[in-house]
Amino acid sequence: MVRRAVVLILMILAGTLIAPAAAQAATAGAAPFFVVYGSGIGTSIGRGSPTRVPIGVQAWGSTPITNAVVTLDASAISARVRVVGADGPCTFTSTKITCKFGTVSKSKKTAYAIFQAVADAPAGRAGTVKLHLTGSPTPTDPNATGSITIAGEADVADMAISSTTPRGDVGQVVTVTTTIRNNGPGVQPWIVLSASRMPPGMSYAGGSGCVKAGTSFSCRKENMAVGSTATVKLSLRIDRCDKGYALGYEGPGESTSTALSDQNQYNNNFRLKITVNGCYASGSSGSSGSTTSRTSPSRSPSSAPSSTPSASPSVSPTLSPSATADGALVVASADETDPPLVEASADEPNDHDGFVVGGLAVFAVLIAGTLLVLSRRRGPAEEAR
Repeated sequence: MVRRAVVLILMILAGTLIAPAAAQAATAGAAPFFVVYGSGIGTSIGRGSPTRVPIGVQAWGSTPITNAVVTLDASAISARVRVVGADGPCTFTSTKITCKFGTVSKSKKTAYAIFQAVADAPAGRAGTVKLHLTGSPTPTDPNATGSITIAGEADVADMAISSTTPRGDVGQVVTVTTTIRNNGPGVQPWIVLSASRMPPGMSYAGGSGCVKAGTSFSCRKENMAVGSTATVKLSLRIDRCDKGYALGYEGPGESTSTALSDQNQYNNNFRLKITVNGCYASGSSGSSGSTTSRTSPSRSPSSAPSSTPSASPSVSPTLSPSATADGALVVASADETDPPLVEASADEPNDHDGFVVGGLAVFAVLIAGTLLVLSRRRGPAEEAR
């Protein structure tokens, strides 16, 4: 009886260990996103014009997810903000958007939710929207939330920003070229790029539309039309190899400020990152500084996957042939390549736990089988006695 009880317990234990492993195998690394991957991401919309906000599904890992459907529930904000449209494979009502993305494998698929403030709705936080992802296998992270704030201005403007990362030798002057694009929907009255100081070991050597003040600088662009681009060229002299900067410990503290609120600050990748040849073992120097703007976003992401991000939304351009006094403003059509969204990176899920659980399960099954065989062999001998 004792042996049978032991065998029964071990078989139950083996079943318990195997079940989580099977459940783990039946999941897919995928999650819905609002603006970018994470939960609690915030965005702003204007008080007048409709505002497009990226939503979608992000998948990672080795298992594709099929029949991926993202549902956005905006019922909690319906008194102040309503859904007026949706781009991509989506249908919508005034409080709900449903997007059918099909199969997603190690990639990101994006649609756009279009929100508009209700007439006479006050400026300020409107509330939270909820997103839910379904698919096969069951997604690992099926839920996300996002917040919407109604700006004080009639419009907002998504400023997509990207910077080059030059390299050079000590004593050389290098140029960081930053491209700014206004994805709309509003005309941006002005945008300023600045840093609290020069990168350690470097000094200011000039810039288009830029003003130096002490150890800092600022570069300003005026009246950027929807669909237009502008470039800022900042020249820096590499005076020495700075150990801390080379190892990424120190940054120049880059920042961005705008007249209109920016509804997608996660594609504002303004940075001063310069590789100094032969500078310590790393061979590179610089780190991406923090980016701030007129409306600071709220972001509390869960573990975010590494990914190849999609481009920012395209808009119909309004050409502005006039340039600034320094000739730095370059107007381009909307079919140019947009700077990518900046996403937080993190480790992809691994199978280490699955191997451990599987090993324990096999071990338990072997013990149970051995005891069962011994019990059957000794049974007849005991009855003969």
